[in-house]
Amino acid sequence: RTLSIPNPINQYYLAHEISKHWAKIFAVIDSSAISLTKCEFSSEGRAISMPPIAALAEKRIELYATKGAILETDILSFYESLYTHSIPWALHGKTVAKRNRNANDPAVFGNRIDQLIRSGRDGQTVGIPIGPDTSRIISELLLAAIEKQFSGELNQRLSSGYRYIDDFFLCFDTLGEAEAALAEIRNSCLHFDLQLNAAKTLT
Repeated sequence: RTLSIPNPINQYYLAHEISKHWAKIFAVIDSSAISLTKCEFSSEGRAISMPPIAALAEKRIELYATKGAILETDILSFYESLYTHSIPWALHGKTVAKRNRNANDPAVFGNRIDQLIRSGRDGQTVGIPIGPDTSRIISELLLAAIEKQFSGELNQRLSSGYRYIDDFFLCFDTLGEAEAALAEIRNSCLHFDLQLNAAKTLT
């Protein structure tokens, strides 16, 4: 991945906008039942802490030992392919956001975040910078919104497992349940114009 250094002035306004609406943004992020990367603030190091990847090894071993089927997948080129207009979809719902695209309306503040992301990337609507904590927040927002698309039946099947940013590691009792979950996750991603990475999908 290629890290990005955003324009500091534009980045200031983006961070300010996210901070202003943090309670509503985090409410979506915190709705995830499986995320290990919920954008918790840290007083040391970078503002948004990240659990070490090494800590996942033991967790995987524990899950492998108790379940009959494992589903591993991630989103294809997640940061590079994220559609910026999907940010207000995640916050306000797709129908509402498409009906009201006004970036100055506080009722749909996701449009303003979308606008600020695009203004830092020459108006591009596909892709967000890799590296800034603001992108971590936006990515977690979109991923939690994807999970909210899951049916109640799938949520009941998610007896164990986790998501580490866009990497899903989910456990099921049977292979059939894992395959049904994969189809549902794929459809949930398509709702936000994202695709699963077929090369990294295993059941």
